[in-house]
Amino acid sequence: MNSIPTTKNTISTKWGFEFNIDKVKTKFYANFNQADLQATYQCCPAWLLGANLIFNIQNKKVEGYNFGVSHAPKDNFHIGVKHESTAKDKFDLGKFFFYFYHAASATQTIGTEFSLNWASKAVTARAGLSHKFSDDTSGKIKVDHQGQSDFVVKHKISDSVTGTLTSGMKITDFAAG
Repeated sequence: MNSIPTTKNTISTKWGFEFNIDKVKTKFYANFNQADLQATYQCCPAWLLGANLIFNIQNKKVEGYNFGVSHAPKDNFHIGVKHESTAKDKFDLGKFFFYFYHAASATQTIGTEFSLNWASKAVTARAGLSHKFSDDTSGKIKVDHQGQSDFVVKHKISDSVTGTLTSGMKITDFAAG
């Protein structure tokens, strides 16, 4: 087993700033290779717009972008659409996400996500459940359309330390033995 990193760029640092005013939040982070600009705008209490641009400083080209809109028609219920670029060389239709989540109670949230990759016409689906066991312990489970399930349990040990246990398995492989 080879545990030595295979790339020369094993450490990456970024610097940047955040600028927030009333309904607009912006973040700008950069290093010597890449700059990332994120912005969100809350046009009214129930609507949130957002965008992200990733710029390659050396090539002087936009490498990626995504934008989306989220709507909260009721308290604790959100629906949204997001578009994400999939090609670094050109602007084209990439991947679309359609999602909703509902905070059913103070301790449980459920959600789903559907995606469509425009180029390959591949469709995916995921469903998830988040549960808060106590103020210090929470867990999540996600299952996708192919039976891949992911689990995570987080426990706050102190104000500065949180322990995490994560695992995943393909349910169809488990059922097949």
